[in-house]
Amino acid sequence: MTAVTEGRGEVPIGHRRTHRTQHDLRVDVPHSGPEQPTAPERPGIIDSHKHPLTPVWYLGLPKFIPAESSDDAPVHGLSGVSATLLTPLYGRAHATDLLPGTAFRDPIAARLLAQTGYRPPEVLTDRGNAVGSVHRAIALDAITTAFAARCPQGVVLSAGIGLDTRAQRLREHTPASLTWLGADLPEVIQLRRALLPEDPVTLFAASVTEPGWYDALTTETSDRPVLVIAEGLLMYFEPDGLRFFLDSCRTAFGPGAELAGDYFHPRLALSDRHPIVRATGARFRSGAANGHRLAATAPGWHLVAEHPVMERISPLHRAAAGIFRLITLGSRPYAVAHLKAGALV
Repeated sequence: MTAVTEGRGEVPIGHRRTHRTQHDLRVDVPHSGPEQPTAPERPGIIDSHKHPLTPVWYLGLPKFIPAESSDDAPVHGLSGVSATLLTPLYGRAHATDLLPGTAFRDPIAARLLAQTGYRPPEVLTDRGNAVGSVHRAIALDAITTAFAARCPQGVVLSAGIGLDTRAQRLREHTPASLTWLGADLPEVIQLRRALLPEDPVTLFAASVTEPGWYDALTTETSDRPVLVIAEGLLMYFEPDGLRFFLDSCRTAFGPGAELAGDYFHPRLALSDRHPIVRATGARFRSGAANGHRLAATAPGWHLVAEHPVMERISPLHRAAAGIFRLITLGSRPYAVAHLKAGALV
């Protein structure tokens, strides 16, 4: 039986609040499975056994939070661009309710989200951003599974991996011979290792904006097909940094290397109006008019396919994207591009 108790105040989607009242309701869903053994609590990490996940329902969507937390600094300790990983994690944690008609599921995202100790103002919880992050993940999952089918001995490298769980989600849909790698800043890798101790991804602490960031990866990628996933990453590069990243991927992984990443049109990317700026302080630094323009940022890349994202969020978003395409003579406001590298000259 579901118990309704007084508890933590949560903010309806699309609003923010900094105080709580005694009349807020929390819906406690009792654990119906077998008892789990109690593990020692790791310093700085909310243990999911001692601090069970509590779904809190608003506007028909559950927000998974730790049953116990404080208003002190969040457990994750991230800021700026690194903190943007929380929003797609939030979307994946709620995917079943956001998109019940799709097959997309991310069963461990809710646990990860709760264990970060996130605070609501750090995360974009509105339906548009949450659904958009899931549709982006769906597009990148499709590109990844197609790559794995063509190249079962290949390598999937997530640049700026954050708390992405693609390797776990696609385990039943990709061959065991596929190698999963992930690169991110040291503080992100430290958090990921704490929250995902049995991670199937081999991790590398590296900034992809620094020369030689890929050196440690080459023993895994040498003479093998490589797909680079740049999810929620490209827009944070300065134009020169974006060019450097594409150049370095082509240099490191050679002709035939593939890259899939999302991008905004410059009119949106450079407007500073995206709510992620207010939530984390991270700013978009670059954009592309379309996938062909993104590929042309650095020599040797060409567009394989472009996958719409904004149009899939809702009828209203589809209409807005259509108007945007009329104004910009065919450009999408936001999309996922699949690129491939040509021969080195």
